Amino acid sequence: MPQVISPILLGRDADITTLMTQLAQCSVGQGNTLLISGEAGIGKSRLVNEARTRAQSQSYCVLIGNCYEVDYVVPYGPFIDLLRRFCIGKSRDEIANIFSGTTQQLVTLLPELSASHQDLLAKQQGTPEQEKRKLFAGISTFFSDITRTQPVLVIIED
Repeated sequence: MPQVISPILLGRDADITTLMTQLAQCSVGQGNTLLISGEAGIGKSRLVNEARTRAQSQSYCVLIGNCYEVDYVVPYGPFIDLLRRFCIGKSRDEIANIFSGTTQQLVTLLPELSASHQDLLAKQQGTPEQEKRKLFAGISTFFSDITRTQPVLVIIED
């Protein structure tokens, strides 16, 4: 059965006001983090969808990563999902340009890109802790680079 999402969001005026305030602050360079939590079925996904729709209507780049049950054992699962979605439809050159100096670290998360990006794969040269720090720096730089051209809404949904 297909999922039906009501086009009208009822009883969430305070939540929508908070979302819109946060989006407005982000659009002028003041980053924020919001956590939407609650029991199953109360409309968290619907509220996140509303934030996504409103952000897109304001020319935000919307990046979405999902936590899938089978990925609980996969390190960085939601970021891998987010990067995969971001890369869809982009050429090798676009990916290399967008990821800039972090391509080596980020491509290691996406094995499906390794065949066409062999020259960009990082050679593990440090301890696992050093490699993890390089990866975190790469992810951070990726987000910083994206925000230079437009505001960004990152959604990590569990």
